[in-house]
Amino acid sequence: MAPAVCLRYEPVTKALFGYERASTLQKAQLEKFKTTESTLPNVREVLATGLRVAQADGTKQGYTIVQPMGLMMPPNSSAAVLMLQTSRDEPECEKFCGIMLMFDSKTGTVIDVTRPLQATPNELTGNFISRWLLKLHYGHPIGLWYQIVVCVVGIVIALLSGTGIYIWWKKRKARKHSEAKKAEAELAADVAT
Repeated sequence: MAPAVCLRYEPVTKALFGYERASTLQKAQLEKFKTTESTLPNVREVLATGLRVAQADGTKQGYTIVQPMGLMMPPNSSAAVLMLQTSRDEPECEKFCGIMLMFDSKTGTVIDVTRPLQATPNELTGNFISRWLLKLHYGHPIGLWYQIVVCVVGIVIALLSGTGIYIWWKKRKARKHSEAKKAEAELAADVAT
């Protein structure tokens, strides 16, 4: 299993642009972390090991951990991937960065560190697009006004959904009332004859 998150648009990006996963690890390199243990690892212990490893890596690389975002543990492997929200004082991160730290959950050894929001030298077009989609998701490239616009659009969509349901309910009520009146008129006509 590759340490990067499997993106649903990855096959299309690969077909149209130059694209490669951020991590250079291959499946063959991960084979040495395979285990035959049938018991599931203790998630709390793996998370604690990952946070300890991330703390040490952060001290070396100059980032601080804001919060853990997710933990992936491939089956039958001692390797684990910890996704972290970090903060750095780099303009590229724009107050928020994320890293994916792959480590051996048994020994605490760092296997790989991926920084998906940071540009790399000689970046391929597909990787650039993928990085900017992530940044748009987090609201980074344009700043606060972009985040405000996205928030307002979200509120408008929610309001339109609510008004759509309200209009449907009113029309349904009017239709039921009209059907009742029609049935009443037919009954009155039958009684009169």
